[in-house]
Order: sequence, then C-alpha cells, then structure tokens
Amino acid sequence: MASVSTIDRVSTPIRSALSGLRRRLRLYVVVEGLAVAAIWLGAMFWVGLAIDYLPVLLGASEMPWNARLNLLLLVAAVLLYITLRWILSRLLVRMSDRSMALLMERQFGVFHDSLVTVVELAGHRSDASDVTQKMLFHSEQHALQQLRKVRLAEIFNLTPLARKMGVVAVLGASLFGLDYVARDSLDLAFRRLYLLSSDDWPRRAEIMIDGFRDGRLKVARGSNVSLRVFAMANKHVPDYCTVYYHTEQGDRGRVHMRRRGRVHRGRQEFIYDGVPFKSILSNVRFDVLGFDHRLKDHQLQVVDSPSLTDVQLDCTFPDYLVDEELGIHLPRTERLTPGTRLPTGTRILIRATADKPLTHIELLDTTTGNLQEWSVAGNTDSSAEFTYEIRELVDDVAFAVTLHDVDGVSNKQPFRIMIGAVRDAVPQVAVNLQGIGNAATPQAMIPIQGRITDDNALEDAWFHLRQIMQPADAEDAEQTDQNQNGTSEDAATTVEHKFPITLWPGAEQQHSLDLREQQRDPTRRFQLQAGQRVVLMVRATDRYDLDDKPHVGSSDPFGLEIVTADQLISRLETAEISLRRRLQQVVEELHGTRDSVIRVRSSFDDGSSSDEDGAEPGDEEAVDAKALQRSRSLRLLRVHRAAQDVLRSKEEVYGIGLAFDDIRAELINNRVDTTERIEHIQREIADPLKEIARAAYPLAVQTLEALESALDETQRRVTLAESAVGKMDEILLDLEHILKQVLDLESYNELIDIVRSIIDDQDRLIEETEKQRDVQGIELLK
Repeated sequence: MASVSTIDRVSTPIRSALSGLRRRLRLYVVVEGLAVAAIWLGAMFWVGLAIDYLPVLLGASEMPWNARLNLLLLVAAVLLYITLRWILSRLLVRMSDRSMALLMERQFGVFHDSLVTVVELAGHRSDASDVTQKMLFHSEQHALQQLRKVRLAEIFNLTPLARKMGVVAVLGASLFGLDYVARDSLDLAFRRLYLLSSDDWPRRAEIMIDGFRDGRLKVARGSNVSLRVFAMANKHVPDYCTVYYHTEQGDRGRVHMRRRGRVHRGRQEFIYDGVPFKSILSNVRFDVLGFDHRLKDHQLQVVDSPSLTDVQLDCTFPDYLVDEELGIHLPRTERLTPGTRLPTGTRILIRATADKPLTHIELLDTTTGNLQEWSVAGNTDSSAEFTYEIRELVDDVAFAVTLHDVDGVSNKQPFRIMIGAVRDAVPQVAVNLQGIGNAATPQAMIPIQGRITDDNALEDAWFHLRQIMQPADAEDAEQTDQNQNGTSEDAATTVEHKFPITLWPGAEQQHSLDLREQQRDPTRRFQLQAGQRVVLMVRATDRYDLDDKPHVGSSDPFGLEIVTADQLISRLETAEISLRRRLQQVVEELHGTRDSVIRVRSSFDDGSSSDEDGAEPGDEEAVDAKALQRSRSLRLLRVHRAAQDVLRSKEEVYGIGLAFDDIRAELINNRVDTTERIEHIQREIADPLKEIARAAYPLAVQTLEALESALDETQRRVTLAESAVGKMDEILLDLEHILKQVLDLESYNELIDIVRSIIDDQDRLIEETEKQRDVQGIELLK
C-alpha cells in the first residue's frame, strides 16, 4: 500500500495526457481562427474584385478610391475581430487539469470519474483513512489503465475545421488559378483593393474625346458644340457611344452618338450635336461610354464670348482737305458707328477694345477675301486692345473681325468694321445764261448766274470758250456750209480760250464775260466775227491732288452764234412779232371768257336757266327738279371754266412780260439799239404786263371763285357776276393799250428796217459806182 505522499500529486502519465490535450485544444483554436481569417480575406477579395471590376464589364466606372478605402477598412476591422474573437480570446482562456479531466471523462466513458477524482484530490493533504487512500490508489490505477486505451484525437470533431479548411483551399485554389490565368489582373486587383492604387482596369475598347483639355472645354454662351469621340480601331470598336449628362439646371439624361464615316487612320469617329450641346446656356457635365471604356467627369464650361466694346478711329486726313485757319479736317479721333464715312486718302488707325483678354485676332477683308491673323501679347488689361492701320483709304472697308480670348472662345458672329470711302466729288456747276439767247454780237456782255459748289473747297473757276472758226477759201467755205447744215465739222478750226472768274463767297455766283473787253486785251489772240460759232461753258476745280488728273466740273455747254447787230435785231423783231400774236390771242380768249360770264349774269338777271343753245325755260313752277338741277350745273360749269381760263390767261400774260424782259436784256447785253427802245419795252410793255398779272388778274379770279360759291344766293351772285365782268373789262382795256404799244414798236421797227434798207441800197449803189469807175479807168488806159 502506498504512503500518503503517493497521492500528493498527479502521476506523470496523467499529467502528460492532460497537457497534450491542452496543446491540442490551443492548436485547434489557432488553426480554426486562421481558417476563418483566411476565408474572410479570400471572400472579401472576390467580393471587392466583383464590386470593382464587374461594373467595368457593364460599361461603368471602377469603384472610387474612397469606396475602396472604406472596403479595406471593413476588411481590416472584421479581420481584427476574427483575431480577437476566434484566436486571442480563446487562447487566453485558462485550461486547468480538472477541465481537461472533465473533458476526457465526458468524451470517454471508460474512466468512470476516476480521472477527475485523481486530478481533484492530487496535491491535497488528506487525513483520510486507509480505506480512502486505498480507494484513491485504485482510482489512479484505473485511470492509468484506461488512459492507455484512449486516443486524444478522438476528442475533437474535425468536420467543421475540415469544412473551413476546404473553403480556404477553394479560395486559395481560385487565387492560384487567377494568378496562373491573369497574373497582371491579380496584381492590379491587389494594388487597387489593398494598396488603393489609382490604376484603372484595362478595357477591351478605347475611346478619346477630341478638343478637351484636362476634361474641360470652355464654350461661348448660346453656342452649339459638336461632340466628337474617336474609338481606336486596334481594339474593340463599339456600335455606338453613349453620353450621360446633367446640367446646372438639374436636367439629366443620356443620348447616343452616331458613327460618322468609316475607320480612318486607325480611328472610328462618333459625333453628336443635339441637346444638351445645342444653344448651351449653362455648364454641362457628362461621361462618355464606349462599350466598356468610360470617359468620366468631363465638363463644358459656359463663358461669355468676347466682343468689341469700343472702336476708335484715329484719322489723319489728306493735305488737300486740311484747312488750319478754319479748323477743318484736322487730325481727330472718331468713334466707329454704323454708316461711318471718311474721305479717300485718309490714314486710319483702328483702335479696338474688347471686354475680355485676347490671345489672337482674325481679320477678314470681305471685299478681297484676304485673311490676316496676329497674336495679342501683354498683360490682362493691354491684351484686351488691338490696333490695325489703314495707310490710305482707297475704297470702302468691310472687315469681319473674329476674336479669340484666353478661354479659347471666339465670338459666334464676326464683328463688322465698315468704313465708307467718300470719294472727292467733281465740282458741281449749275449756271444759266442771263439775258442772252442763242445768238450774240462780238461786243456782247454774257452774264451767268447759278451755283458753283464742291463737297470740300473750290480752287478755281473760269469761262471756257471754244471758238469754231470757218476756213477762208472757197472750198473751205463750201465745206463750212455743209458744217452749218449739220453734215460735218471736221473742216472747221477750233480754238479754246480760258477767261478766269473770281469766285464769290458762298455757292451763289453772278459773273459776266465781256467779249468786247477780252478782244481788246492785247495779250490775247481773241477776235470774234459774225458767222462764227462759240460754245461757252463755266468750269471749276477743287483742291483734290491724290490723282494725276484734277477734278474739273463743267456746266452745260451753251452754243452761241456770233451775229451782227442788225442780224440780232432782226431776230429779236421776229420774236416780238410772235409775242404780239400771243398777246392778241390772249385778248381774244379773254373776250370769250368775258362773254361767257355775261351770259351767266344775264341768266341771273331774268331768272332764266337757258342752256348753251339759248333755249328759254318755261315757268319755273312748271320746270321739274331735274331741269333746275341741270340749269344750275351748267351755270356752275361756266363760272368754273371762266375762273380756269382767267388763271391760264394770267400765266400767259406774265410769261409774255418775262419774254419782253428777255428781249430787253438781250438788247442791253449785246450793246445794240437805242436807249429809247429799251426803255419803251420796259416801261410800256414788260412792266405793265407783269403788273397786270400780279395785281388785276388775282382780283378777277377771286371774284369768279366767290361767284362759284354764291350761285344759290340770288342777290349776291348778280353782284359778283357784274363785278367779275367789270374787272375783266379793266384787264382787257389795259391789254389792248399794251397791244397798241407793241404795234407802235413794230411800226418803229418797220421804219428802222426801211431806213436800214435805204442805207443798204445806198451802200450797194456806191459800191457799184466804184466798180464802174474802175472799169472805165481801165478802158481809158487801154
């Protein structure tokens, strides 16, 4: 029998068995915890790969960096939980010998509590009886005996662990398989999921957007944008590309881009130019998807297009326009406005200011198609200005200016700079001869009156006289006769003369060319003879000096035939006879008008309503309303016609008076006839005729108009009719008196003609007598 000391501690075999079980338990915990951690890591790798890569296959973008960071934090947090929960917390649990003995007792029923008894009573002093000690000894022996029969491995249920390890094996195999099949993809997945790399997944298709810089493109407000996308032909070419957009106003949507053309230079083009890229008013953000390649976070930024806020023209005018004394056309600066016009020859410096800094300018001359382009350098302020010089304005200027600003935006419609070139006009000479007809004597004074103007300033003016001289010999004389008949002027000799004019201030001019004085000038070889013809014009020049040829303005040509004083008087007498006949006709017509008014007055006096045939109406009570109306209408027509006839007679009389004034002026200007005749025409004929037209005729017309409006007033119409007849009698009396003066003038002219013919006969007789004397002298000499 053993002593007390034999039960003071557990025997070595039992202690070894308990320690082995404890180690096995800890190993199981570690292996199981690691398996769970491996399962978590493997599963989350595939989950993260799916979340990150599967959207790419569907055309979406990869998982963003912040989402991948959150996923990585989740994986780390769960992994830490697994380590604490499945490994550390279980390893730190105290595994006593009693616990191990209970586990073995519970798992193996062969011990019958002997092992627990031995472990619990080991190390304790006991005052037990011998019987108790003997019982403990037998228990220990029984425990040792049974311990040899059991296997500690049977305590563990390895099925859950085997399942976990199986999952780990599957996950590991899948990773090894992915590594074998697509090592680059595995590396990229690890970098993206665990190293948070920004490298994108490779795509089967590759697209690119044209014109964007760092995903941004600035466009002008209200402009249209054609979005152009190119797909690389060496990869998968999508059937179409899709644009996903949203605007600042909150509009969202997607549109499809269409192919344009075929593959060119290894690229397939896609284009879209509809909404929201049409008439853009606000910023637009969009992504473009082509099969599995997505270009994201692109933006169209709307900015104001550049425009010209001010255009100044620094003008330096040509010398011929400058007048420093009057301050005309001195150098000045004008602002460009619609319809700006400047004289030709002006030097122009265009200074334009834009509302935004510029990079370069395109200037198109729309008249010639010449395009000029230059860059604008400088700071922000100075780059908003540019200059362009026109050295000499020749023709109208029409520029189309396109501005390109620092945002890369140009103006939608070119800015128009239009400057009209005002050509220097030829001086305008609008003058007429005064008191000269189509014939003049060599001693005549030729007055002109009218306007000589220029758009700027006149330099000089003169009479230009072209003298057509006839040949002296017989053959030339015959040719001259043909010329005078209008057949030819080739045989005539033409000599041109220039007589200066001193211009008066202002446009209205009155000047005279004294032919007699010019012929007396010894410095001129200018002589006029009867039978010659002259053509007189008034010419003027301005200060224009840009061309070789000066600007010369000319009046209408006035053709004059040079005649003797007798020939001129004869022509004027013929004109006087014509005027006398016109005056006689006026008197006759006025008598007829007077008789018509007398008939109207007679119908008023007797109350009758006779018509133009003189039919007498019956009793007024028996005349129906229609006949009365017809009678009134007839009287109204007669009065109205009489008023019109008197007005026409007035114009005729006034015209005849002016015609006699012209005859008088021709007599004066041609220096012919006597003073008595000139005064007679003015005092007895011309002035009285014009006075009658101005004073007497208007009274008669007013009376007839009053009579026309008073036909229904019996007493007043009779009075007015008598007054009208009386006024016309006064006019006729004055006209007949003037007509007598005209006839007296004709009688005087006839006497003059008789005297002139007697003088001519006397001259011919003297000439013939001289010829007879010459003949007789020659015969005596024989």
